Amino acid sequence: MHPQAFKAAEAAACAGDQGKFWQMHDQLFSNQQALNINTLSLHAQAIGLNTAAFQQCLFSGKHEGKVRENFSVGSDAGVSGTPTFFIGATNSNSVKVLKVLSGAQPYSVFKTVIENLMASQRNERTKNSYEWRENYLLARLQRRPMLRTLRNQLADDASIHFVGRNLKP
Repeated sequence: MHPQAFKAAEAAACAGDQGKFWQMHDQLFSNQQALNINTLSLHAQAIGLNTAAFQQCLFSGKHEGKVRENFSVGSDAGVSGTPTFFIGATNSNSVKVLKVLSGAQPYSVFKTVIENLMASQRNERTKNSYEWRENYLLARLQRRPMLRTLRNQLADDASIHFVGRNLKP
């Protein structure tokens, strides 16, 4: 984990208190070399937050427990960095993860993985409890802009479904 990742996640949660979680997310992601405790308030100011309220939230540890829990959930799921993508299949009430991709990947990698999984699962449909009506899931734990791009590139494929779990407060 990046040394400043934890406090940066708290900063995003504090920005969420003012309705600007994703603006802070994008600001921090664009300035990954400037995430120390002294620059987080500058990022808050840059996106138009009430900096006094932001600083009070950040230094009080208001969101520390929630952030710690989110890190733990991600770690338990096998996430070691961002972005992490879980690719799998769904039925009406569950998800079966078939592939995990870590790190930034080009569109071609996602397309190949999804096409290979779709082809292999067509042959396996009757062998397990999942009903593989080509309902596939691409879930992610971070990196919203990349997901938007990928979703746009795959938009004409009705068999691809996107479910994002953001760590938003």
